[in-house]
Amino acid sequence: MKDMVKKKLALILSSALLMISVSFLFSVALKGKAESTVLFEMSGTTLMRYNGTSKHVTVPATVKIIGKGAFNGNNDILKVTIPSSVELIDYEAFADCDSLVEVDIPDSVLAIRSSAFADCDALMDVSIGTGLKELGSGVFAGCDSLSDINISPKSVTFTCVDGVLYDAQRTICYQILAGRDKTYYIMPDTVTEIKQYAFWGNENVKHMAMSENLSVLTA
Repeated sequence: MKDMVKKKLALILSSALLMISVSFLFSVALKGKAESTVLFEMSGTTLMRYNGTSKHVTVPATVKIIGKGAFNGNNDILKVTIPSSVELIDYEAFADCDSLVEVDIPDSVLAIRSSAFADCDALMDVSIGTGLKELGSGVFAGCDSLSDINISPKSVTFTCVDGVLYDAQRTICYQILAGRDKTYYIMPDTVTEIKQYAFWGNENVKHMAMSENLSVLTA
């Protein structure tokens, strides 16, 4: 009789322990799922903030806008993959990401706002697709390792020549890239406007010939 009672008690105890274990594992799984979802703080289709520490970050395909300062100051990221759903990269979205080396901006991106990639010290590999129509001031200001930008030859709005970022007609000088190592810069006479922060971070240019047609200087 006593043996039977002991067996029943042992069975009840083992069942209770099993239920506790399952419950604990389930709660851990739920917690892990919750933590993974908050890596990307969203407001509708706008990515408000990335909270992760991955070296290679792929932005979710539901994102249309990478919001202001969404990745600002993240020093873990080496590469970011932007999906073809993104149309806007907002102010300072990737500013001060000191380890960021590579970014490929797809054809879907129509606008990049001011200082979006400013002071990304390691950034050296940038590709821009055909869709870009609007570029803010100082988008790549202070990017010390950036000496050239690969802009699609099919782009009708922007071009990068000899380490200088212009509109396609070379009437606007957007950025003398900080990584450009030449000590001189001869500005084409087609240039009528220099954008604000155009020379920011470039300490190599010692001699410059300005455009004779320059009328707007905000640098």
